[in-house]
Amino acid sequence: MKNKNKFTKKGSVLVFTLFIMFIALIITMGIAVSSVIETKSVLSTKNSSAAFQVADSGIEAVSAKLKELYVDPLVGASSTIDDVCDNTGLLSDCVSGRCVGDGMEFELYFYDINRDELGCSDLIDDIDIVKSAGTYQGTIRAVEIDLQN
Repeated sequence: MKNKNKFTKKGSVLVFTLFIMFIALIITMGIAVSSVIETKSVLSTKNSSAAFQVADSGIEAVSAKLKELYVDPLVGASSTIDDVCDNTGLLSDCVSGRCVGDGMEFELYFYDINRDELGCSDLIDDIDIVKSAGTYQGTIRAVEIDLQN
């Protein structure tokens, strides 16, 4: 009778140990899942920030080019959007009224005062709003400036 009681106590220690190990495993898995989710969030924020920086680079490039064209009033008055996108600096050719970044992934869109999209042959005097959409690893961010204000 004495031996049977000892055997039961040893079995309960094993069950208790397995139960504690199971709880520790659940806690560890929870921490691991939380870490994976946090890592994805950080990468998403990084990609979003990088896409914003690319879009901002597009705005800076077009702003510099417009200032350059407006230095000479005679040239600026007859300049077109195609002149803005003339393969200098960060800008590449004008395609369907859009400048595409040269080596960077951004597109510039030009709008008049009525928010109608302008074409490559439209004058830069008609530009009211410039929108730059930057892309980085599948994430797209856009920046828009109003040139009249």
